[in-house]
Amino acid sequence: MPQVYVGRAGQDGADFVPRLAALDRAHLEAGQSRSVELSLEPRVLARWDDVDGAFRVAGGDYEVRIGAHALDEDGPTQTIRLATSLLY
Repeated sequence: MPQVYVGRAGQDGADFVPRLAALDRAHLEAGQSRSVELSLEPRVLARWDDVDGAFRVAGGDYEVRIGAHALDEDGPTQTIRLATSLLY
C-alpha cells in the first residue's frame, strides 16, 4: 500500500511529526508493478489559526517521503519549500 508522509524538514519531531498525507490500495501479484498517483490534502500540513479563523500552513521546508509507516526512513524522500498560506 503506497503511503506518503509529510513533516517539517530539519525539526527534531517534538513540534511537528511526520503525518500520513496520502495512501492508496494497489493490489499486485508477485513480481507485478504499476504507477500510482496520490493527491495530498493541504490541511494535513496546516494548523488552526484562531486570529485569522482559518487553517495556516507554516512556510518553510517540508520533507515528503514514501514509506510503510511514519518512522520508515528507507523510502524515497524529497524536500520542498512552501510559502506561508491560509486555507479558508
